[in-house]
Formats: sequence, C-alpha cells, structure tokens
Amino acid sequence: MSVVKNLILPVRSGVDLEVEVFGEELDKTVVLVAGINAPAQFWPTEFCRKLADFGYKVVRYSNRDVGLSTTFKSAYPFGELVSDLIALLDYLALKPVKLIGHSMGGFITQVVACDYPEYLSSAVIISASCTIEGEQLQRLGVPERDMAQVRELMNHTPSGNFEQDLPGWLEHWALLNGSHSVDRELATGYTRALYVGGRRAKESTFNQLYAYTTVPKTLVDQVRMLKIPCLIMHGTEDPLMNVANGYALNKLISNSQIATLTGAGHMFMNNQLWSEILENIVEFYKKIKQTN
Repeated sequence: MSVVKNLILPVRSGVDLEVEVFGEELDKTVVLVAGINAPAQFWPTEFCRKLADFGYKVVRYSNRDVGLSTTFKSAYPFGELVSDLIALLDYLALKPVKLIGHSMGGFITQVVACDYPEYLSSAVIISASCTIEGEQLQRLGVPERDMAQVRELMNHTPSGNFEQDLPGWLEHWALLNGSHSVDRELATGYTRALYVGGRRAKESTFNQLYAYTTVPKTLVDQVRMLKIPCLIMHGTEDPLMNVANGYALNKLISNSQIATLTGAGHMFMNNQLWSEILENIVEFYKKIKQTN
C-alpha cells in the first residue's frame, strides 16, 4: 500500500496549493495536473495508488481557486497557473518529472514542456488541444464546436448545497461521460470534493475560465519543437474537445503517440475507463525506459 501525504504548501507569495503525495520518496515522480475547476481528486485515489505501486511517487494538486488552494478575488492570466506549477516543483525540489495533464491541465503541461523543458522528462496530454483560437483550429482540421450542445452541457447551476445539487451533477457527468456508464460512487466522491472549503463561488469559476481564454496563441507553433516523449489520450466521444484535437496534436508533436479512449467523453466517471488510462500510461513509460 502506497504512503499518502496531505499537504498545504506555500509555493509562492500569496499562493498556497493543496497537494497530496502517493508513494515513497523515489527519483521517479509523476505530477498530475487537473483542468478548469477540477480539484486534485479529479485523479481518483485508487488510480493514484495503483500508479504509485508501479514504483512512482505520484503528486496530485489543486490549482489556485480550487479545493483548499488559495482563492483570488481578481482574474489572472493563464501564465499564473503555469508559474504555480513551476513553483510547486521548485518547492518540492522535483525535476525532471513526468507530467500528466487533463483538459486545461493538458494545456498547462504543454506550456511547461515548451517554456521549461528542464522540468520534465515526458508528457501525457489528455482531452486537450494546443489552441483555443478558431482560425488555428480550422487550419488544424478540427471541426467547430456544436455550440447548442456546449450550452446544454454548461446549463448546470449548482446551489452550493451538496445533497441538493448531487442529482443535477450526476446528470451533468452523464452528458460528459460519453457512452460509458457512470459509476455512481466514483461520481459522487468527485462531486463531494467540489464542495471542499465551500468552493463553488462564481468568482473562482470566472477566474479559471478567464485564464483559459488567455492560453498563448504561440503554443500551436511551439509544440512542433517538442523533443520529449509525449502520449496523447483522447475520448472518441468528447463533446467539449473533439477527438480531432488529439489527432492534430499527434501530428504536430513528432515524438508522440496517440491512444484513443473508445466511447469516452471529456470526464471519466467510470472505473474501467480509469484502468484503461492507467494501462496506457504504464505502457508508455515502459516504452520510454526501453528506448533509453
């Protein structure tokens, strides 16, 4: 059984991050980066324990404005989220690490890989793209979003009371889960984590969404220069980030491979799906070790 440490770390002036560490103090460290409004618990505890049992130290954390991390009254650019992660790695004296990012966390992972290459040895990019700009996406061959569908997916306004909100969240997760069934226990546990510290504030949500809108427009060109091994994973039924984004990334990054998650959406409220994700990651790490 892997050792678990729960921490609140003052990584930068005015920024404390909620951090959980699985596994012993080993040289091989995996850092998990979640997406918009997603606490560290987006990465299920069982997934983290199993990854640690393969011989890795696994770190999951909550971005600012999420979970028990510091909240902000004013919006901030995307670069602040990147700087928070770099500060966390410096605080823990971790580099190079293996980064795994989902959704906006996948964008953070790519920016770190491009701007701070000494900090990581590999990247796993899940349910992400390298741009949010319409013209750039068009050039990459990514179809436009179905905005009616997006509005339906986003038509969820929690009250702030967990028990009252839970049925609406479960419906929300079902819409984002592709054709996979929703494991109620997994989905309920994650939803409960959203309410830690009383977080569901509109300001926090706005701050994270604003940061996302400032993803660097240069990223689409920068990723072409990446040399580290990259694994791209993407659900074939992702309603928020079409799987074409994953294929486009795979074409842009020369040292990359892609693993599609059949029937998966943007969220992964299914234990079997997390087993598939774990299997893909472990196999990717094995291939890297064999080629080094």
